[in-house]
Amino acid sequence: MKFIFRVVIGLILVDNLYGHEILNQFSILSDSYSKTSTLCTQLLHGIQKAHSESPLIYDERLPEKPIVIVVPSYKNAQWYKENLNSIFLQNYTNYRVVYVDDLSPDNTGLLVEKYVKSKGQNYRFTLIKNKKRKLAMANIYNAVVNYCQNDEIVVMVDGDDFLAQPDVLKYINHVYSTQNVWLTYGSNYFLSRCEPVGWAASFPKSVVTNNKFRAFKHGLTHMRTFYAWLFKKINMKDLMYKNGFVPMTYDVAMFLPMIEMAGNRHLFIDKILYFYNDLNQISDFKVNGRLQWSLNLYLRRKKRYQPLRASCA
Repeated sequence: MKFIFRVVIGLILVDNLYGHEILNQFSILSDSYSKTSTLCTQLLHGIQKAHSESPLIYDERLPEKPIVIVVPSYKNAQWYKENLNSIFLQNYTNYRVVYVDDLSPDNTGLLVEKYVKSKGQNYRFTLIKNKKRKLAMANIYNAVVNYCQNDEIVVMVDGDDFLAQPDVLKYINHVYSTQNVWLTYGSNYFLSRCEPVGWAASFPKSVVTNNKFRAFKHGLTHMRTFYAWLFKKINMKDLMYKNGFVPMTYDVAMFLPMIEMAGNRHLFIDKILYFYNDLNQISDFKVNGRLQWSLNLYLRRKKRYQPLRASCA
């Protein structure tokens, strides 16, 4: 069978209209950072850099698998446009968004609601506006368990982060269609300096073979994706701390059980698909680094899950 592959390298090989959109999606930075034009320039440089250094190769003829982008969000009035633009400009059709505003005091929920309507994206958008703050882990659990179908691929995008390329979903579709994977994680750029996260890497073979993910020093880095059915196999009590869901470190809480169940059916993606916003002053490690580290240890000491033999989709 003959396949047609598309290679996207830099902005030059992207069609002119889309190249314009890639840059235009971040034009809001000029307003958001009117006093820090250097940052605007740096971000635009980072976007172009991601395109040129991480070309995405995928089969154009593959049917589009259903994808759900889950966005947990709190106090992101400063970032929501960049976040949503990077999603809406994806070169993909079969996707939808579940966005959870966690009772943000800066009106993030209302701003998002108006912006989605202005962009004509209501048809693919589910906005959950909490009346009580629940924190990220509880919001993600509700979004995946109650709003995602088992066979949908969930792409996690925090409300202050954004996708780095317009063909991210196309690439994820290619990965899940051509390889036997249930979960992926990967490399990303720090927003502050547009350089890759230094500790993003694949797990050593011995860690995978011996199911020693909890003992390994590094975890699963952005961008993270998984089948919804895999998440639903997690015992809810393993996401809890004291009298509720873990108050932070949701990535460790949910991804350790999933990768243990996935075993070798996971993939580290070394392409730059995601910008992590390390500038946000309410990031967990800035709010309470000690609690974050304590929870990390607490979660890693839990009983490990065993690899599943077959998909439960």
